[in-house]
Amino acid sequence: MTLAGKTVVVVGGTSGVGLHIVLQAAAAGAKAVGLGRSPLRVAAAQEKARAAGVAAVFEQADGTDETSLRAALERHAPIAHVVASALDAEEHALGDFRKTGTAGLKRGMNKFWLSCTLIEQSDDLLEPDGSITLMSGSDERKAWPGVVAHAIVGGALNALVRTLAIELAPHRINVICPGPTVDSVNDAIERPQRVTGMQPWGERFPLKRVGDSSEVAHGALFLMTNGYVTGTILDIDGGASV
Repeated sequence: MTLAGKTVVVVGGTSGVGLHIVLQAAAAGAKAVGLGRSPLRVAAAQEKARAAGVAAVFEQADGTDETSLRAALERHAPIAHVVASALDAEEHALGDFRKTGTAGLKRGMNKFWLSCTLIEQSDDLLEPDGSITLMSGSDERKAWPGVVAHAIVGGALNALVRTLAIELAPHRINVICPGPTVDSVNDAIERPQRVTGMQPWGERFPLKRVGDSSEVAHGALFLMTNGYVTGTILDIDGGASV
């Protein structure tokens, strides 16, 4: 399968992994659309696309709001592929259970509900052979202390995909399970403390480094363009789950 001439919509497509999915899809010939809640990030993403020499569309839309998301999706229908790559620090409170409590775990599930909203609102707008790609996380694949909120939302997303692969067919649905990542293109300038702060995590893994946002994005393009992959949990984690 090819992305040339196909419409790809990424919720959370203005920064991090989501932005790289938009840029790579656009470079592959897709009509790539990145949706984000922040108008400042939308404008910044447009500048980054121009600097990368690719034509992509960035719009403000709230993936947690059914009306806002539906309106954005309808503007670009029919859609070949949708991706949920949104993440909010408030939704993933770090800390052990005694710190986060039930309230923190409930906030952590916001990412799960956003993904469900995207699935629901895009289902009738997808092309017959269209696909849905979600993002979970390697914290669900191997236990680490202090990331219980990450683990439960990742487990929920992984379980969701396996069941919906049967229910939504012939539409395909898959989930990427990334390890800790940094955006080597942008974080070094915009968030250098993140680059240095994440490196100790990478030392724990077989490849001795954290991942790059572009590497996770490459996995998303694989899931979009391989028409025989559905219900799959794709680990892109440098061996973190081993």
